[in-house]
Amino acid sequence: MAKKWEPGEIIAAIGAVVAVAGQAVSMASKGNLSLPDAIKVLGLAVFVAGIVLSLREISQRLGELSFTQRFANTLLTLSDTSRRLSRREPKSVYLAATTEALSYLVSDYVPKITTKLEEFATNPRVTIEVSDHSPIFDLMYRLGQTLPTGSVWLGITLLENPSAWVLPAETRFGRFKHIMRKRARSGELGVARIYFFQNESSLTAMQAELSEEIDSRLAVRILREPPAPPDISLLYSPKRRRSTQAINLEVQDPIAQLRDKSYERLCALTYDAHAGTLLKKLSILPGDSTEFSELEGMFADAWKRSTGFSPAGQKTPA
Repeated sequence: MAKKWEPGEIIAAIGAVVAVAGQAVSMASKGNLSLPDAIKVLGLAVFVAGIVLSLREISQRLGELSFTQRFANTLLTLSDTSRRLSRREPKSVYLAATTEALSYLVSDYVPKITTKLEEFATNPRVTIEVSDHSPIFDLMYRLGQTLPTGSVWLGITLLENPSAWVLPAETRFGRFKHIMRKRARSGELGVARIYFFQNESSLTAMQAELSEEIDSRLAVRILREPPAPPDISLLYSPKRRRSTQAINLEVQDPIAQLRDKSYERLCALTYDAHAGTLLKKLSILPGDSTEFSELEGMFADAWKRSTGFSPAGQKTPA
């Protein structure tokens, strides 16, 4: 699609012609320039204007080339990174999941919308549909799907509004919730989650959702006393291959048990939650980082301050 002319470019082209032509007419009127020479000067003016147009065209093409090159380099980098990652190495799981989430965004999601835009340029009757796509939830789903059997996912969530959880199964977050419950129910994953609630009404509204979590064999805890903990996930995998029987997380100190059972730290996810309904940002921290150790301490503190939860909504002994 041709780029729209800017006012400055139009003025520059016209100005070049008028300036040179004006000088030619002035010189011809004074007898300093013959008609053939005046025609030559006018030709020069057109030539100068042509340079202005050519420079603009070159600038536009260079911009398009730069964008194309960046896009191609992005695809090559993602492809190369994906090839070099080995699923047999537990620590590469979160890198592979991130690469897959970004690859889908660049090579599938964006091109589909771009194709529709191109069709719309020639046929305004075409409907352009831009579906809600969250790379955050896509990454979480891919992690939940590819974690090695026997892995553990410890989490604290500040999403206390049911609207954040009761979503159609085909949404990215719906898929994440489904795969976590499915693998926890089958014993492939050990999942423990602390829910922080600021008020009783939110807890009451989440009763059904919490009951489904417990039915899926997730270890669920409730925290209602400030200070609010961070919104995080801590991921671990067994150092040795385990059976499909997940580790029991309904203990006084899950992190201490993971150390005793020779689990290794994979990565930590930290979230920026907004108004208890939306995750705006996700950060990934490696398992061997100082920040991971600090987050472990925060999780341990929140676990001690939390209480158990029964499907009937009554507190159970910690």
